[in-house]
Amino acid sequence: MNKKYYLYIGLILSLLLFGCEKAENNQADLSERNIVGQETETEIKSEILEGPKELVSEFMVRYFTIHMKERPVMIFEMKEKQSTSFSYVISRMQDDYTWKSEKLDWNNAKIKKKSLSLLSVAMNERNEIWGVFASSQALQKGKTNTTLIKLFSDGKSEEVQMKSASDKGLLQNIIFASNNKLVLQYFIIESLSNDEDRNSPYDTVVYDTVNEKILLEDNSVGFLGQNIDENLVICDVDSENKCVTGKKIGEKISEFALKCENELPTSYSIVKKDDTIYYMLDAGLYGGKVTEKNVKKIISSEKMILPNKTNLSEELKQYSDSITNDMAIASIYKVPGEDKEFLCLTKKGYDTQAAQWVHYYE
Repeated sequence: MNKKYYLYIGLILSLLLFGCEKAENNQADLSERNIVGQETETEIKSEILEGPKELVSEFMVRYFTIHMKERPVMIFEMKEKQSTSFSYVISRMQDDYTWKSEKLDWNNAKIKKKSLSLLSVAMNERNEIWGVFASSQALQKGKTNTTLIKLFSDGKSEEVQMKSASDKGLLQNIIFASNNKLVLQYFIIESLSNDEDRNSPYDTVVYDTVNEKILLEDNSVGFLGQNIDENLVICDVDSENKCVTGKKIGEKISEFALKCENELPTSYSIVKKDDTIYYMLDAGLYGGKVTEKNVKKIISSEKMILPNKTNLSEELKQYSDSITNDMAIASIYKVPGEDKEFLCLTKKGYDTQAAQWVHYYE
């Protein structure tokens, strides 16, 4: 087997085992407005917001950020004391940028008995939650079996079975495109060694959660992240023409193309909100409406609250030339309304797992 095969295997298993970044318990002092610090430069202002307390808890195993229409939502997997099982907390950002957390009653027999761990989670505007679970012990042994479970607020769950050509793959990512359309991404390990002509190592499936049937399957879509809208339009990068394009899953013709000024982003880092796309590069945060011709810089990295690249551990110093500012942004959320108002979940350091929410606005 070639080296690329082992590289992908190592990358995927590491993502599944360790999940999203775990924050350290080093929260800064907070003001009465729940703002840790504030900075004003030219037209853009920035303030560090107090995040959910679970984000800095020593018992937090991993977190997931979900882009809802009005505000972001975070779901935390928490390690229970003196137990091999987990508990789950959902935290919703309020209109005043504070967070309200509540414990989810998911410790039912199926999840708790098997000590299943949450690998990916999706929630729609009806607050329906679906999760991809796997056994941590099985993953550590190299096994890649995952289970798709629909979770109810009363703690009950229902395992979802669907017949798909992607059953041989590892279900790694799920996201709601709309209330009734769940997009699932299967990592096809065999494709890396047997089919070099594939455009993507993922099989992407669109599932109708109401009628319980598969609507579309596409093997040309890369890892999505939060890169999809209710019309199933996803963003991709055209390196030859140096632009960001948008097309529907299952179709080949692009619906729009935005020319990029400088370097190109990775497709999974692009966030599409209504008719606008956003992404982070080393030089700063860029965005543009799909009706326009070009992507423009919204704010330069020098005016953003980012970790200091000079304060690196000895282990990371050897890679200092490869560290870029976009590596510090875990999530970008566009606030509805104003074009230049957004939230960034930002790491506090390149060699630490701690993170904080930063609010940018005019």
